Amino acid sequence: SVANVLGILEDYWPQLSWHRSQGEEPHEAQHLLLDSSKANAQLNWKPLWNLESALRVTARWYQHYLATNKVLTREQVLNYAALAEKAECAWAVQ
Repeated sequence: SVANVLGILEDYWPQLSWHRSQGEEPHEAQHLLLDSSKANAQLNWKPLWNLESALRVTARWYQHYLATNKVLTREQVLNYAALAEKAECAWAVQ
């Protein structure tokens, strides 16, 4: 759930502030059609991070950006690619 994701994110970013709307909100799950099977089949792709790791990295990106007005995207992509190479992901092995 969104509340679960925000709760985990708050562990890595205690200053994060959010509130739950009291009104009726649309349910979006029926619109989310994510499927990684093609990437797995064609690229031998597999996730390298679990949800908590991804949220930790996301929190760090936003915290750094808000503090410095600079992005960590290149550093984070290079770190992810190095992790993928170490895990011998086909798309990352040179």
